[in-house]
Amino acid sequence: MADRLKQIALHTMGSIAPQASSLGSIIKELTLEEKVSLLAGKDFWTTNAVPRLGVPSLKVSDGPNGARGEAFKGGVKSACFPACVSLAATFDKGLARHIGKALAEETRTKGATVLLGPTVCPHRDPRGGRNFESFSEDPLLAGELAAEYINGLQAEGVGATIKHYAANESETKRFTIDAEVSARALREIYLKPFEIAVKKSDPWALMTSYNLVNGTHADSNEFLIRKVLREEWGFKGLIMSDWGGVNSTAESLNAGHDLEMPGPASWRTVAKVAEAIKKGKLTEATLNGRVKKVLELLERTGKFDDPTIPEEKAVDKASHRELIRRAGAEGMVLLKNEAMFCLSGWISSSRWLWLAYPKNSLGMAEALPP
Repeated sequence: MADRLKQIALHTMGSIAPQASSLGSIIKELTLEEKVSLLAGKDFWTTNAVPRLGVPSLKVSDGPNGARGEAFKGGVKSACFPACVSLAATFDKGLARHIGKALAEETRTKGATVLLGPTVCPHRDPRGGRNFESFSEDPLLAGELAAEYINGLQAEGVGATIKHYAANESETKRFTIDAEVSARALREIYLKPFEIAVKKSDPWALMTSYNLVNGTHADSNEFLIRKVLREEWGFKGLIMSDWGGVNSTAESLNAGHDLEMPGPASWRTVAKVAEAIKKGKLTEATLNGRVKKVLELLERTGKFDDPTIPEEKAVDKASHRELIRRAGAEGMVLLKNEAMFCLSGWISSSRWLWLAYPKNSLGMAEALPP
């Protein structure tokens, strides 16, 4: 326990071991093949290891309102917290931090040390299929709550992955859509929640989106990654792709994109990287910079100290049940219809409209007397 508390304290202070000089030594010892292997996943949820140099593997788990683990169906059970849109309705930053701490515990029960969340893309269209997963149409509210969620999560030594960067507000044709956004709208709406969270919570990882932004895929968008994220905001964490969201080899690496997920690699194979270097499109120095970010994330999550990946387990904690109930209750919103909604007849302003989504149902609406 004492060692664990010491490790958490080091994470909280931002200290990581081995130190940067040790990272440099590791990078010098890596072969080209080993460097390339570290820049893409091993499988769906883990990264590659380099056992001869003591470089461990990292496991991630999907979020953002729980830690699902590896299975999409029928896997080890997990706690399901209220979605971020419900959390935003509480306007409670302290609650967001408490949920982040609880999610760190949940993530560790799935053998992972990085959670793929939170999602902070603003709600721009009511038809957005994943609006519930993000916080709000208000970039300020989304950024502030995301920062506290991240601070709570990372205080327990589990890394956050803020996503999906950027302008990923449409699920329709999300793999190919080009989000054409003016400079002002991009800065004031679409990037603002990311900016707030990066500056106030230092997320250890960020996930790029599938879409193009003003003609360039997010994973190879130098303006978004290098100029805005790295240079302007000072982001120090790792940048990973959404699953299958890398679209090039040299362009993506040169833009500052660190990790292709999932594995095995599609674009970051030894053959493709070696060819890019041979043609002068990529340098090994650039590879070293990307590898360093992978190693830094391994440090921050304590994987050099404990390289094991435990078996997944379900841990039903009373404190988590209580927190889920509290967050759900505080996120309820009562709306009064004063000729705002297109409702008539027996559903009127003198009645309440109850909206619910029971299990195995698309939803229901019921008018209740006031």
